[in-house]
Amino acid sequence: MADHPKLKEAQARIMEMGYPPDVIALPPARALGHRLAKAVAAKGNLPARPFALVDGLAVLARDSVLAQSESGGASLRACHDSQAGTLAPPEQQESAAEEEPPAQEEPSTEEEAAPEASPQDDPGTVLLDLRADPHSNKKEDALLSGQAIAVPVGGEVPRGAEHIHPFSEIVAGLQADLPDLSPPEKPAQGDEKRNEAEEKEELPKAGPPREWDLVGQHTSGTIELERSAERPADNMVGSGGWARNHEELLPEQTLLRPGEVALLDALGIESVEVYRRPVAGIASLGLPLPQEQKTTAGNNRAGVCPLATLAALITRSARVTALPLGFAPTSFRDLASAVERWLDQVDILLLVGGSHHGPRGLGNDLIASLGKPALTGPDPTPGGAPSA
Repeated sequence: MADHPKLKEAQARIMEMGYPPDVIALPPARALGHRLAKAVAAKGNLPARPFALVDGLAVLARDSVLAQSESGGASLRACHDSQAGTLAPPEQQESAAEEEPPAQEEPSTEEEAAPEASPQDDPGTVLLDLRADPHSNKKEDALLSGQAIAVPVGGEVPRGAEHIHPFSEIVAGLQADLPDLSPPEKPAQGDEKRNEAEEKEELPKAGPPREWDLVGQHTSGTIELERSAERPADNMVGSGGWARNHEELLPEQTLLRPGEVALLDALGIESVEVYRRPVAGIASLGLPLPQEQKTTAGNNRAGVCPLATLAALITRSARVTALPLGFAPTSFRDLASAVERWLDQVDILLLVGGSHHGPRGLGNDLIASLGKPALTGPDPTPGGAPSA
């Protein structure tokens, strides 16, 4: 067995053999498990319109963020005055020292001792008018300064909005009481037979109040928001935030898993070009399991081959179509004719079972007569010594 390849080397040789695959076009839902034969590119900017990542209010940055002059103006003036004082001429500094008044006593009241509040300590608030979502991208429906529009998570952001102020910051600490939605108690024994009218009376006439729907509760009126010194997170995905027009989304050879299929479906991709998975035919050269009653001479191949069943299930678990072909002829010429016919129907043909001595057997002799064995000899237990 020194000349025979090891199992890992045999697997590598088999994977290198391959077959020329066909390219087919399938809808994304049916392309699960296939590999792309052609890269998928974006058809336009994705997303086409910005959408919100949280439930909140769509606002302008000027309404929710302090202006630079408000937040830093006082500190800049104080810094400028202190720098101007240090750069004064020496004679002015001496005269100022001579005329310096005596130190004043510390104030006695808390109001006099309290320092003046700077804009950085108190960012302030802003009063915004709540608008209903216009559900349009027209210029006249754009969001204006002093306004706010409530949008749900995943909802389209109105035109002009620059970021989403989340409701979790507006109603922080609000804990809504969960309604009791438990099913009614089961009837006692003996009351199982009741008419439909009695069962309908037990159902609630109206659903619980939608207290959690903050978007629906902020469509009109006014709301006061705190302004921050720094620009907060946008909490939204802008137009073209995922991909630009003609940008590659999924490269070639990508295995389409549930996440990729969901992305293609969300982007409106109707069909993709993929490599067709092979069809494997499985025929048995062995004998069926012995039965309780002896079979007749004309029906000595009836029954099921467990090894062929195992090979078919393993093949299907790899998402490859398995076509059971039953028991193969045991005579050389009949087997050669059957193999040529089967190879017109399948891409890969597996001959399992049968008597053999090492790599030599009926299947190996047939492969050698029709072509050239690319691999013989490895003995992966419990399959025995295969040939390819």
